[in-house]
Amino acid sequence: MRLTLRTMLAYLDNVLEPNESEDLGRKIRESKFAGDLMEQIRTVGSKVRMDAPKLDGKGMGNDANTVAEYLDSALPQDRVGDFERVCLESNKHLAEVAGCHQILALVLGKPADVPEALRDRVYALGHAAHEAEVKPVAAPKQKNVPAVKATSNGHPVVVTRREAEVPDYLRAGRTPGVWQLLGVAALVFLISALVLRLMGPFNTDHPVLKLFNGNAVVADANTSPSVTPAPDDGSSSAAPETTPSKSTNAAAEASSQDTTSAASPTDKTAATNDQVDPASKSPLPPAVSAIPEPPATETPEPTPKPLPAAPEAPKPPEPIPPPAAMDVGRYISDEQVLAHQQKGDGNWLRMPPRAVLSAGERLVALPAFRPQIALASGASGVQVTFAGESSVHLGEPNEKGASQMTVDYGRMLIVTVGAAGAQVELDLGGIRGVATLVDADSAVAISVKRFLPPGTDPDSMPPIPVVEIFNTYGRVTWDEADKPRVEIPTNQVRIYAGGDPPDNYGPFAAPDWIDVKSIVPTDREGQTVLERLLAADKPLNLSLAEALEHRQFNVRSLAARCLATLDEYEPLLNELSDPRQYSYWNGEFHTLRQCMQRGPESASSLKATIDRLRPDQANELYRLLWGYSEDQLAKDEAANLVKQLESEHMDVRVLAIQNLMTITGAMEFYRAEKKPEDSRAAIQAWRSRLAKMNITYKTAPAAIEPYKPVDKPPAAASGVPGTKGAVGPLAPDEIR
Repeated sequence: MRLTLRTMLAYLDNVLEPNESEDLGRKIRESKFAGDLMEQIRTVGSKVRMDAPKLDGKGMGNDANTVAEYLDSALPQDRVGDFERVCLESNKHLAEVAGCHQILALVLGKPADVPEALRDRVYALGHAAHEAEVKPVAAPKQKNVPAVKATSNGHPVVVTRREAEVPDYLRAGRTPGVWQLLGVAALVFLISALVLRLMGPFNTDHPVLKLFNGNAVVADANTSPSVTPAPDDGSSSAAPETTPSKSTNAAAEASSQDTTSAASPTDKTAATNDQVDPASKSPLPPAVSAIPEPPATETPEPTPKPLPAAPEAPKPPEPIPPPAAMDVGRYISDEQVLAHQQKGDGNWLRMPPRAVLSAGERLVALPAFRPQIALASGASGVQVTFAGESSVHLGEPNEKGASQMTVDYGRMLIVTVGAAGAQVELDLGGIRGVATLVDADSAVAISVKRFLPPGTDPDSMPPIPVVEIFNTYGRVTWDEADKPRVEIPTNQVRIYAGGDPPDNYGPFAAPDWIDVKSIVPTDREGQTVLERLLAADKPLNLSLAEALEHRQFNVRSLAARCLATLDEYEPLLNELSDPRQYSYWNGEFHTLRQCMQRGPESASSLKATIDRLRPDQANELYRLLWGYSEDQLAKDEAANLVKQLESEHMDVRVLAIQNLMTITGAMEFYRAEKKPEDSRAAIQAWRSRLAKMNITYKTAPAAIEPYKPVDKPPAAASGVPGTKGAVGPLAPDEIR
């Protein structure tokens, strides 16, 4: 049996099997941590003034439903570790879980013992109340069970148990309500109207109306007219003369001028060609029922002459749509995240897999993600893999068919797609040129960033662009605008920094960020979870903001850093005041530093956010993000940093210790999430360092990260002139 908090609680409450209890007890005795935890559980359970979580608390540990799921073994396995961590760090949560487990063990282990007399008394009270309040329902005679006598407080009570009766509401059928009848009537009316409409338009020509009109006329013709035989003049037989009655004339007058449905049957009866037998001299009977009804003829209605149409007003010319953006490539990653922003649109969206890339789009790769795109480049093409936060703009191919890409900042690896001679035109922070991958397996790594020397006010000077073009394999040439072509040998880097002339340096080992293993494990795990939370059908900013409430702290931190990459700094600044995020403050501090160094716009936006969130401490917090130079530390800034460790504001303490860790590489066991009075020993250690003037840079800050030299240059680099040996990183004072 595993040694977990839940099994230890079961061991304390004696609910395990004997063999399991013995095995777990042996493990507890062998583990010092488990023994201390057992003693802590007993201690917190016996405290009288122990605080308790709020009844309406939310989040891991505070939600009563989470505690219930944990005790019932229904909590998902991926949340159990976080919940037990909360219990181990908080005595009140540990006491709550231990107490609830003990109560459940007592209740479920020993059922309640109810005396038989009390049970009979309760049953008797229930029957008495039922007989007093409910009138018996008339029903067929039922056979009663013999009465059972029970005693309650010495008084006999007769309890009669009757067979179950069928209630009235089950005997009588349900009668439909008024609304149900109205609904049925409305449904029948709608269906009838639909059928009638399908038979024809609702006018005088409708078949149903014609049927009703025809029946009325036939009835009048069969009862009203009188027939007078013609005189016998010895000639051939003549048609009988029919005289219509008053009712027929009234029906004819009531009809419209263009309708012959009422008058036509009478007129056609007078004009019929049927002959009367001349030998018969007797008149016809008054009711002529043998006269067949001739088919009715319809007289077409006169069509009114249409009026001349008024001249139409001239329509305004339709605006000419802008030409569609040119397709320049395709996004080829499935489980990565790439943000894109179309030209003229301020919304950030997640690029769907295998989406087409258009000229004019801005693409941003988020921290810990490595998305890939494929760009068409003449007869061949290139594949670009972004490594972490990066921002690029795609352009239309040049006159030679080479793809164009403007890199604002970031890191990327460019390789061919199997064809030699692939080209891509690049604008690397203002340095324009064409990179040619000469071989079919050539690869080049590019890094573009802005650098501000520590302690520099972003408003006083613009950041210095730093560009590194590292040839990782094969032959690579670089054609800078208005400059002769240069070849960058394998494992060498061409560096642009400030006003210094560019040159090749090396050979070096490939930079670590090229390998996906360089991503720290917490970020690697967090980006896997975060990728599933980001939908492609809604703004990326909204999805990342929702991820800030995720139960995993590494996912929250990564979401805040992603929002900072999209120029939303409020979530990341709020992280510095959350004691649960102490494990991720170092990465968040460096993300804020990088955002401030991107340029004046990013620095101004960050400062405006700090002014809005923390108006009282805005200047102090913004100053802590600048960093500190050696001269500033030698004066009084080192003393200020040590003093800020005692600040009552957590975010001030976080930025102060992060600066001291960046400068000295030491922490002195200081915990910024604790109150200053709980960190007196650590603060005293920093004061001792200050007195010894030992708060100085362990590694001087540099614009260029150090490269690891290689002992033997690769074969592709031999015989190439103009290469220099391994050099160290450029210090701030070396950049002109």
